[in-house]
Amino acid sequence: MVPAADSAESTAREFVSRFTDGAFADAADLLSADGREAVVEAFPEGFSREEHDAEETLESYSYGLYGQYGAFGGVDSVTADGDEVTAALTFEDGTQTLELTVDDGEVTAASFPTEYEPPAYADESAFEEQPDVTHHQLPR
Repeated sequence: MVPAADSAESTAREFVSRFTDGAFADAADLLSADGREAVVEAFPEGFSREEHDAEETLESYSYGLYGQYGAFGGVDSVTADGDEVTAALTFEDGTQTLELTVDDGEVTAASFPTEYEPPAYADESAFEEQPDVTHHQLPR
C-alpha cells in the first residue's frame, strides 16, 4: 500500500517507519519491482546461504543492524533532495544511514552505506595497498 502523499520524503518516512517497526512485508510493499530487485542484490554476499526475497532481505538487514548497533532508538532525521532521501537511524550503540530513491510513490532503491575510518591511533603510512590475490592458487 503506497502512502497517500506522493512526495519522496513522505514515502521514505513511511518506508523507514515500517522497516524500523519490523513490518518487513509492509515495507516491501512500498518497493517498486526494480526496488525489490535492488534491495536483494545489494545484500552482501556471504551473509546468507540461500536466496531471499525483498521482505526476507529487509529482515536480514534489521537483524544485522541489531547485531552491530543494538536496539533501534529512533530516526534522527530524514532529508530529501529531489527523489534522493537520506534517513539517519539511531541505535543503542551507534548510527546508520539509510539511503533511498523514490519515484512515483515507490522506493526504487534502498541501501545502507558503510564508511570505514581507521582509528585515530592507526598509522596509515605504515600500510601499503596490495593487489587482490584471492584468485591465485597456492603452490603445492
